[in-house]
Amino acid sequence: MNTLRCIVNLEQIQITPVTIGVRIQQINQDKAINLLATNTYVKFLWRTFGDHNLTIVAFCPQGKEGLLIQDLRAILEDLNAEHISVSVGFAWEKMSYSIFDDQSEIEEENAASHAQIIENRYWQIK
Repeated sequence: MNTLRCIVNLEQIQITPVTIGVRIQQINQDKAINLLATNTYVKFLWRTFGDHNLTIVAFCPQGKEGLLIQDLRAILEDLNAEHISVSVGFAWEKMSYSIFDDQSEIEEENAASHAQIIENRYWQIK
C-alpha cells in the first residue's frame, strides 16, 4: 500500500489559518453548521464537546483575516452564539496519522522523519 503524507507550508503560499471555537445553543447548531458550511474559506467544521460545541477552521489569504473573522462572527452572533474564541495561525508541533496503537511500529519508524519535518518548519519560520 502506498501512502503519501505531506505538510503544506501555508505561510509560503500566503494562506492564514483561523480557528474559532464557539458555544452555541443546541437549537441553533444545525442552522450555524449549514450557514458556515457554505462559506468558501471554512475548511473544517466539527461538533465538539467541552467549552465549545462547534469548532471551525478556515483558511484565508494573508491580510484578509480581519474580514473573515468579522464575517464568521456576524453569522455566529446572529444565532446568539456565546464564548467565541478566535486564534489566528498555527505551527505544527505533532502530527500522527495512526488512529490507534496498531500502527505503532510504523509511527516509531517515521517518528524521526516527522520530528525532522517539524524542526525544519520551525527553523524556516525563524
